[in-house]
Amino acid sequence: MLPKRHRQPFRRMQEEGAAGALRRMLQGRLREHAREAVHRGMPPRARYRPGREGGTFLLSAVIVIISLCIAGVALWYFLQPPVEVAAYHRVLLLDRSDPLSRTQAEGLRSIVQQVERETPDDGRVSVYYLDSLSGVYLEPQVSAVAPKRHQGNLMHNEQLAEQCFRKEFMPGIADAVMAVQNASNTEESPIVETLARICRDPGFSPRMRARSMVLHSDMLQNSGLCTEYGRTDAPRCTQALLAAHMPDLSGVNVEILYLRHKKYEKQQTPEHMQMWISLFRNAGAYVRLEQIF
Repeated sequence: MLPKRHRQPFRRMQEEGAAGALRRMLQGRLREHAREAVHRGMPPRARYRPGREGGTFLLSAVIVIISLCIAGVALWYFLQPPVEVAAYHRVLLLDRSDPLSRTQAEGLRSIVQQVERETPDDGRVSVYYLDSLSGVYLEPQVSAVAPKRHQGNLMHNEQLAEQCFRKEFMPGIADAVMAVQNASNTEESPIVETLARICRDPGFSPRMRARSMVLHSDMLQNSGLCTEYGRTDAPRCTQALLAAHMPDLSGVNVEILYLRHKKYEKQQTPEHMQMWISLFRNAGAYVRLEQIF
């Protein structure tokens, strides 16, 4: 026979069913344990809330991950080496397809003097020839960076730095420029193609703070693209055709030293000069044209 203190729960089990009575009995036991814990000075066990605790953990994990990503990006940015951007690059594009007059040869000397006078510290000067090889394989005849002549030069002596500039930098540039007096006896003059190749060179990119170009040429396009000489094996050059192949020259200062030749009087008209001025301006360049007879 059951003890008296267990008879009541047993009757409830018979009346409500075993499952319901067992649940009630367990709940009672949990309440008794809680009261005993309070008497012993221990806080009762907190009720478990899985949704709230799980969400808090997920939010904390997301915050930690984002913080680590931001810190990583900042560290990568500060550890990157500084991007070197040239301060200045002047390109000399010289036509040697025809002999030069005395005045035009003197123009070459004026180009050398201009380079010597205007090239800033750390400025680059590159000399290209405009001839039959320019449309196929283009490399500068010489490309050099001017040493520091003014504040910040390693020798801390401007007079000595100027002598170094004239001795190490200028001779190569001057020799390449003056050699244009010797004509290459070639009829091809791929002006537009050469301009496009120069502008594809990373050393003449828009990242430069200052870009300039000097064209010492009769500006008569003659290549497989088109011709201004009346050849029958190539299309006739038009402004629309040339414009379609002009590179982007945004911000480039262009000086055209327009070489006049008596044998090309029919081609070298005022309209021809204006066509080239318009082509360069539409390509984004600042252009100036000077005729040299």
